[in-house]
Amino acid sequence: MKKAFLRTLLLFAACSSQAQTYFPFPSTGAEWTVAYYYFPCDNAPVDTFRYQYRLDGDTTLAGNTYHKLTVQEGPALPPVFIGGLREDGKKIYYRYTPNTHPLGPRLAPEKEFLLYDFGVSGAGQIVYHDTSASWPGVTSSQVTSTDTVLIGGSYRKRIRVSSPLNTTDDWIEGIGSMGTGLISLLNLTPTVECVSQQMRAVCFRQNGNMLYLNPLYENCEGRPAQPNAISPISLSRFRIYPNPAMNQEIRIENIDPTDGLQLKITDYTGRTLGAQSLTQKEMTVRLPRVAMAILIISDRQRRILRVEKVACR
Repeated sequence: MKKAFLRTLLLFAACSSQAQTYFPFPSTGAEWTVAYYYFPCDNAPVDTFRYQYRLDGDTTLAGNTYHKLTVQEGPALPPVFIGGLREDGKKIYYRYTPNTHPLGPRLAPEKEFLLYDFGVSGAGQIVYHDTSASWPGVTSSQVTSTDTVLIGGSYRKRIRVSSPLNTTDDWIEGIGSMGTGLISLLNLTPTVECVSQQMRAVCFRQNGNMLYLNPLYENCEGRPAQPNAISPISLSRFRIYPNPAMNQEIRIENIDPTDGLQLKITDYTGRTLGAQSLTQKEMTVRLPRVAMAILIISDRQRRILRVEKVACR
């Protein structure tokens, strides 16, 4: 009996020790593959692009040392330097450098943005990405749960968050976002009436070895595991007007009630101000009394289908 108890105690200690091991963010040899989907107007074919983010040496920006972040579309095109990443106290920071790449966030060069905080301990905690509130809609994320995931024979901490523009995302120690993509939090969805985009993390490689593959895909080439896994509802039919809103109201038209769409309304800090199901072909939505409301339409799988910033009069 004592031997059985001792074995159980040792096993528990080993598992606890393994789960508590912290995996720092990579500084070299890392590659994140993301898929970018562009949904044009008039039900035109979806444009799909695949990009690789890589770390390429070190650089000094605003007096701090960063790992240079580049992004590349296919082997025929040269990589583009789009900023730097650094870690400090389990916090991962990103600093923008001027570039014209479509995945290069439009931030001021002197601005540093907190991408991830792996020091959070549990649900309900708030991660403030932008304390100056100068980047509307992505100022904070709320932790909804934490657990561990087995990667390469070791358990890593996984943090599920809810944020204004990415309804849910998974952050994994030593990897970052494995839901929407490495720095997708900063790539705002266009607000053109019938245009939308989606980004999805495909896989993560370290020193040439694949450590994580998004379950939505069969491989790092971005082939979906199921035919409709990355085929969200066509956005071209939606019409949201007027903008600015009149009398705190907007109209949403061309809804298919069978799609199970959900509407969430937040302010620019990410605070939820209202939510409702879109159950009719045409609906009038009452907006809260704020200067600007962010409308987020998602499907049953919580995938973002449309983000619309509406000024309120």
